[in-house]
Amino acid sequence: MREIRRRGGQPMQLDMQTMSAVNVAVTAVLGGVLLLTWAREQESPFVGWWGFALLLQAAGAAAAAVASPINANELVAIGTASIILGDGLKWKASREFAHRRARLLWILLGPVGFMLAVRLGYLESFDHRLNAVCTISPPTTSPRRPNSPGLRASRSFRAGRR
Repeated sequence: MREIRRRGGQPMQLDMQTMSAVNVAVTAVLGGVLLLTWAREQESPFVGWWGFALLLQAAGAAAAAVASPINANELVAIGTASIILGDGLKWKASREFAHRRARLLWILLGPVGFMLAVRLGYLESFDHRLNAVCTISPPTTSPRRPNSPGLRASRSFRAGRR
């Protein structure tokens, strides 16, 4: 726990609950801004999907945080599944940005699989659920294929060709 001194000289505590609340609030605000941007300019649907995904993840994190102290395991699992669903929607937004299709099956496979594993008793402890979420959630970056258009364009730009 880190202490930050205020003007009065008293330390301000930065605990996990405060950091999590700030994270959820910032994520929700960013999601709202993206949705409002999409509502104004509907040319880019991926902006709307990304904003909706952020709002869904903020709501899931808030639900899981509220339910955790009262041992409401079902609500924690639903909140966690909504975070995974938000990752799937971000993947859909990324695919739309690249003008590719994202199948509904692949978007729903993660959260449905997670909820099924929880209901069947495979993910009983917090550690098991955390490992499952880290395994199911897609990485934020993926390696490019050697012949991807972005890589070819960056190579030709560096070589001085346009």
